[in-house]
Amino acid sequence: MIKIIDKGGYSLTNHRVNYRRAVLWLGQTCNQRCYFCYFANIMEEKGHPEKPFMSLEKAKEICKTLRFKYNNNSIDIQGGEPTIYPHIFELMKYCNEIGLKPTLITNALVLDDIEKCKKFKEAGVFDFLISVHNLGEAHDEVVKVPGSHKRQMKAIDNLMELDIPFRFNIVLTNEVLPNLQLIAGLAEKKGARACNFIAFNCSPGQEGKRNKDNVTLYSKIKTVLPPVIDYLDEREIEVNLRYLPFCLFEPKYRKFIQDTKQTIYDLHEWEYTGRLWTQDKPQRRAADPLDEPPNLFKYLLERREGESRDIARFFEENPHKYEESMSVKVKEPTKQLTDIAVKVGDYKPLFFNNNLGYDENLTIYDYAYIEFREISACTYRYKKLDKCNSCEITGICDGFHKDYVEFWGDEEAIPEKSIGKKIYDPRYYMKDQMKVVEKEEYNWALPQGEGN
Repeated sequence: MIKIIDKGGYSLTNHRVNYRRAVLWLGQTCNQRCYFCYFANIMEEKGHPEKPFMSLEKAKEICKTLRFKYNNNSIDIQGGEPTIYPHIFELMKYCNEIGLKPTLITNALVLDDIEKCKKFKEAGVFDFLISVHNLGEAHDEVVKVPGSHKRQMKAIDNLMELDIPFRFNIVLTNEVLPNLQLIAGLAEKKGARACNFIAFNCSPGQEGKRNKDNVTLYSKIKTVLPPVIDYLDEREIEVNLRYLPFCLFEPKYRKFIQDTKQTIYDLHEWEYTGRLWTQDKPQRRAADPLDEPPNLFKYLLERREGESRDIARFFEENPHKYEESMSVKVKEPTKQLTDIAVKVGDYKPLFFNNNLGYDENLTIYDYAYIEFREISACTYRYKKLDKCNSCEITGICDGFHKDYVEFWGDEEAIPEKSIGKKIYDPRYYMKDQMKVVEKEEYNWALPQGEGN
């Protein structure tokens, strides 16, 4: 049953649609130095081509492409730190002019000045996603800036005074675990619309940064988080657990887990037809000319061609998977996706590994997004353990970070075997989660006629 809770300026709902949010990296220049940052190595390297901020003209051209090529209608602008980008106000005004609702992902240091906050509001910022990585001096130590916590709290008060929406990002480090309940209380007191609890994820920009001393044991996380989740959920604050294995948590908490495949239906995550382009180096380096925007479906077909031998071998060993692929029938996509100027062409679902499979509720776009997320997760960050092969939800779960098992072993993996069938729809659990839908999104992200 579809549920909608009117919260005034926004609603909470368990209705799921595909995302339309874009992302732009302006350059890896920042006024903090968090050790778990995805771009920590880039920021430390003198002269790295991704470090300088790009020109306003290049940023505008990227935004234009995301809006009119990929039909994105909101955008996360980040740096580094976007509030110190010299042309940030001009860029936000442009985003609003072309129909991209701008969010800034920020540490909020600059926002301790209420006059600056007023300028951001005048320029049309929609909301801020604030990195709250701890409280008090513990926060200052993590981000390597004395006084940063105090400035961040002043910034949040400024946003409250000016009625500018905000959400929290919290990275699940060893240092922050004792204070998670206090941060949840802060979110309620100050009016954060959502809290995202994010694992310390491995990424190409963190080589050598992760080790057994700083990567938090998942069993610690699953002990601390449930009462925090209950607290926030009871107070109708959206909760997301990003990039953790499903088997860590009791089924009642799995609706909050947002692994790579769940992000397809998260309106605050990044739509992958556009991100496939913006995440590439020419779009993140100030001095490089822009690449030609790719077609997601063409990209997937080219990837299959490059891995044709492995795919053929898989089908030889699993002929039922080939038969399943050939007989698949897909639902009609929603209009918001058929508006995307990216043609499907010859793309069809193909279940070439055990984490891909048929579900009657998936459209051709769902299958494409899921396939891309499967490829990117396996290639860059995650691995499935031997235990995962017998798990009925392995098709919707990322598994474990590639280096995590080297640090801690595989004892925490407990395969799910109580469902009675393999699950391939990423919404299997998250269909029950209440998530934020902004008023500006009611006409496409809520059932027709609802929430108006």
